[in-house]
Amino acid sequence: MASQSLPGVFLFTASSGGLPTNEITFAKLLKDQGYSTALIGKWHLGMSCHSKIDFCHHPLHHGFSYFYGISLTNLRDCKPGEGSVFTWGFRKVVFIPLQIIGIALLTLAALSCLGLLRVPLGFFFSLLFLAALILTLFLGFLHYFRPLNCFMMRNYEITQQPMSYDNLTQRLTAEAAQFIQRED
Repeated sequence: MASQSLPGVFLFTASSGGLPTNEITFAKLLKDQGYSTALIGKWHLGMSCHSKIDFCHHPLHHGFSYFYGISLTNLRDCKPGEGSVFTWGFRKVVFIPLQIIGIALLTLAALSCLGLLRVPLGFFFSLLFLAALILTLFLGFLHYFRPLNCFMMRNYEITQQPMSYDNLTQRLTAEAAQFIQRED
């Protein structure tokens, strides 16, 4: 999963790809020897290949008998008020283009008012539309990221969406203790 140019973890649940199915995990080796295996915590090595329900990269396909946890890396985006890991990307694809559009609009308006350049009104509206589109997509991402990507799963079932970090350590610990008790 290591890469020079790409993150080694998945930041979006809808991402395709993940830990190759031919990868031999420690859990697979143990399961083949008759042990019960569980992953309780985070699995950020992919979930699906072609559709959201094929689960070809799910932990249950990599030697785990039981899974309870989150399917992404532990993003602060999933915690309300904690900021975003996408700040650098927002700056690059949202804020810089909006600044360029704003400067272009002001410059063209000034040149037009001074009579130095004739700018069609449609061009102004096109730039405003582009700025509104960028802003709408940005706000849509902020609004929908958490409910769509931040969830808890038990095996293949979503148990909490969006997930809450309240008492998460205690909940994971209790789940692990219950798994151990069931398997004794």
